[in-house]
Parts: sequence; structure tokens; C-alpha cells
Amino acid sequence: MERSSKGQLVHDPKTFPSGIKALADYVHSKGLELGIYMDAGFFTCQVRAGSLYHENDDAAVFASWVSLCFCFPKFPLSHSLCGNASSSFEFHHSSYLSLGVG
Repeated sequence: MERSSKGQLVHDPKTFPSGIKALADYVHSKGLELGIYMDAGFFTCQVRAGSLYHENDDAAVFASWVSLCFCFPKFPLSHSLCGNASSSFEFHHSSYLSLGVG
């Protein structure tokens, strides 16, 4: 995933030509759940956009793509600049709680 000029995450049109929401709807229609992988730092392990400084925006985008009651994003700290994994997790968790999820 990359970021738009406004800093919002956008799906990779080559990998997900119909978008993440369409994929999530399809997966859910089969009775399965979907996971979204992100990183709490600047980049993921695949050098795609991470969530550092975009936590609230990313939470809102994820919520528009999937039902967060069933599909939770994974936020490893592999590329995080935060020295405190606990505080990074709490910040991400509070972003989701602000959406009424969790």
C-alpha cells in the first residue's frame, strides 16, 4: 500500500484491482476472515507505507475496508522508531477504540 497526496492509504491496483473492500466482502461471503498487515513504523517489511504518524487515519481507512469486529490489522514493530512497544500498541489500540471498535 502507498499513501495518497493527502496521506491516506490506497490499495495497490495491480495486486487488488477491485480494492480491499471488495476483497474483504468476497472473503466474508465465504465465511472467512481477513487480516491486514501493517507496521507501526514508517515502513512494512516489504517497504510499503507504515502507520507511524498516521495511526488515526489508517484506523479509519481499515474500518472502511473491513469489519474490524472480525478482521483486525496486524501491527508488528519491526520498523518502528518507538523504543517502547507497549506505548506504540496502546496508541494504535486507542485509534481503533475511537472508532467504537475493540
